[in-house]
Amino acid sequence: MILFLRQKGIAQFFLVAVTVLFLGGSVLLLDSSFNVLDGLFGRTGNLGEETVLTIGETKITRRAFEDYVSNVTRYYEQQNQSGTLPDRETVENQVKDQLVRMEVLRQNATLDDSEVDRHIQSDSNWLSTYNLYANSGNATIYRDQIRGQLSESMLRDKIQALELVTDLEIENEYRRQNHKAKLKFIQFRNSDYNNTVEVADEEAKAHFEQNKEKYAKKDQINLKFVKISPQDFVSDDDVRTYYDDNRNRYSEVTSVKASHILKKIPEGANEKKKLEIKTEAVELLATIRKAIDENKQFADLAKEYSEGPSKTNGGSLGYFERGKMVPSFERACFDELEVGEVSDLVESEFGYHIIKLEDKKSEPQTFIEVKKDIKDKLVKITGSSEAKQIAEELEFDVDMDGYDGAIENELYAKLKLTVEETGFFSQDDSTIPNVGSKWTYGDLLEKVFDVEVGSVDLIEVKKSSGSRELEAYFIATVIDKKIEGIPSFENVKDKVVDDLKSEKAKELALKDANKLFNQLTESESLDDLVSRYIAPEGLSRQNLEVKESGLFSLSATSDYISNMGSSKEAMFSAFQMKSNEIRGPIQGSSDCFIIQLTEIDEPDIGKLKNEIREQLKVRKSLLQSKKNSTYNNWYSAMRQQIEVKDERL
Repeated sequence: MILFLRQKGIAQFFLVAVTVLFLGGSVLLLDSSFNVLDGLFGRTGNLGEETVLTIGETKITRRAFEDYVSNVTRYYEQQNQSGTLPDRETVENQVKDQLVRMEVLRQNATLDDSEVDRHIQSDSNWLSTYNLYANSGNATIYRDQIRGQLSESMLRDKIQALELVTDLEIENEYRRQNHKAKLKFIQFRNSDYNNTVEVADEEAKAHFEQNKEKYAKKDQINLKFVKISPQDFVSDDDVRTYYDDNRNRYSEVTSVKASHILKKIPEGANEKKKLEIKTEAVELLATIRKAIDENKQFADLAKEYSEGPSKTNGGSLGYFERGKMVPSFERACFDELEVGEVSDLVESEFGYHIIKLEDKKSEPQTFIEVKKDIKDKLVKITGSSEAKQIAEELEFDVDMDGYDGAIENELYAKLKLTVEETGFFSQDDSTIPNVGSKWTYGDLLEKVFDVEVGSVDLIEVKKSSGSRELEAYFIATVIDKKIEGIPSFENVKDKVVDDLKSEKAKELALKDANKLFNQLTESESLDDLVSRYIAPEGLSRQNLEVKESGLFSLSATSDYISNMGSSKEAMFSAFQMKSNEIRGPIQGSSDCFIIQLTEIDEPDIGKLKNEIREQLKVRKSLLQSKKNSTYNNWYSAMRQQIEVKDERL
């Protein structure tokens, strides 16, 4: 059962908000004896390090906390491989916040194991994944993930019943959403002015001295290494030979023939009615199975019991390909049932189906179609074991003969191994020089900073995906290490200069915009103004143009204006201006603007009052907003009850 904390007579419901930053959408519920990283990464045993963070009754070790930070950073890199990543302090604060959320949930909402198991068994996808976890001895971890998802869902349902939306609130929200503006604008991009900026060494040094903490560096190491990939042990000839020897294994089901009995859900049925129909469908399934055991034909049963249009044909749907049926029905026919087998209940938007698979048609797959799958399989089976054997032998040879001497050994000649160096890098860097992304080589980054300077170590790196298969082995030596601290000016000079250039470019863009705006005379338009623009000396962009935004409404959560970019000042100014009024300069996130209000759309209140659909649309969005606000208030109150002891240095 779910237990709820009550305070001041109002149910205090907690929505679990452990995001994909930790588990890609999965959630772990913890008890006080369960180490958070054991659950997250499937590890057992004592990590053997000091506790640095105590949240309520949950203790987190230093290694555990660092693993969390690493995992969150990898997530950001996967989602935003070409963009700017958050700094370490931001990630650490996010990790700490999510750990507090997990503890709040642990203290305030629980779900019985029996309820969790019942839900797992009712969902074929959950059950399949559960079996995979169980086979590897991690069934408890997956059950706790599902427990979190179910708790969140149930708590959300409870909160929905607590919030109401008044007609006045609906009208006010409708006015906000439909009160829209459109701007013309002249845009001055900060980046256009970068090349006109000069930064003297003395100026850069002074900026560095005033902002030293901004340029502080974590521990850095320089790594010498040899990389051994399991892919190198599987050739195209190996893949082709395997395909030729196992052609009979590689065929694809192209179409199936199936019949079904449908227990239909009427359109517009409420939840009570749907539950009644499901109960009747369960009883019907038992009746059908009993009849089949008594040698009755499925086609005759379909004619008697099915509520679908195919009942007159004995439920037969004939042959069909993928994509022709709803997903649940297709999955049962193509992926789950064997020919002649009768399914359990399969739910779809139409109702509950009892399916009999009559036939499957297959076509052989070409070598090109299955080449990658075969190579992945061979890499996993033979490539990994051979790579491990070579890596272990190379580690010994490097220890005895050094890197250059070891790779000249005939044993490694065919592999064409090379010795490389990374140059200095830190654990915060998004890329390991000459190796690759921290997302791919996170294991290397996590382990190598614990290696002693000068020692030769064999480091196994696994894929960051859920499979955790082998990515590569590294024979590695830390040849130099710089201890955490503030670097010399020369080591960060390029970064300091870039920062100063950006600041100066922003100032120049604003100055240029202000100069043009001051030339504006009464009754002039932006088109008149832009025609008099003269670019500053040295600017590669000589002309400006007048652009137009899309229609936008005032938003408290976003400052983005379509076709224009982000500018909170421009958004709020638009709804205070008169038609055709010009204002400037207006600051944006990476630009400044001169703007002119060209269109203002007033909301049609009559439309709101006359169209029920419009009322429901606004009510739904407003209700969700109020629920989120209520949740945030409740969560803040509950969070204050959690004692947090942070002993990180």
